[in-house]
Amino acid sequence: MRRRALLAALAGTVVLVVWGMVFWAFLAAPLGAFRALPDDAAVTRTLGESDVGTGTYFMPWPRDTRQAFERFVAQHRSGPFYRLSYVREGVDPNSPGKIVLGTAHYATVAILAVLLCSLARGASFKRRFGVVFLGGLIGTDLITIGDPVWFHMPWDHTRALLVYQVTCWILLAAVVAKVGTTRAHPTDRAPRPTESTG
Repeated sequence: MRRRALLAALAGTVVLVVWGMVFWAFLAAPLGAFRALPDDAAVTRTLGESDVGTGTYFMPWPRDTRQAFERFVAQHRSGPFYRLSYVREGVDPNSPGKIVLGTAHYATVAILAVLLCSLARGASFKRRFGVVFLGGLIGTDLITIGDPVWFHMPWDHTRALLVYQVTCWILLAAVVAKVGTTRAHPTDRAPRPTESTG
């Protein structure tokens, strides 16, 4: 059982790594995951010359007083408003450390999928697939779709992420449900009906 679980986690990790490479290398741009600013050099220069540190910013923010909340509402109604994730120090996007960390991250997702699938041990492939797939969709629905719903972020980025994430859950669910198949534990089996007497 442990061996199959480890194999399922490994296979799930490999599938996520391969799909991630394919999506971000070939599909992210055509699907409109990100857009380029018309004058990104000027915007970057302005941020670099300012005292803005690494962090995630939202404009308008904060909304901790009555006046601030009124400005928050007014700015949303008139536009523009935006969320900015800014890294001042810079990183190496091709570093081996990033690949190792990213693979480890995918491994944690695959391990969680295996644990989730174990709740349906002994069930049919379709049911095991459904447990993992629906588990993934819960996170996608709450977090990814939550951005345009609650923060009014543009749907183009969300649509691209939905393609990526839903495909992740399909591939991961299929692999984990297939490779991690185990027999039902005796305590999980339904009791046999007994014949009534008298």
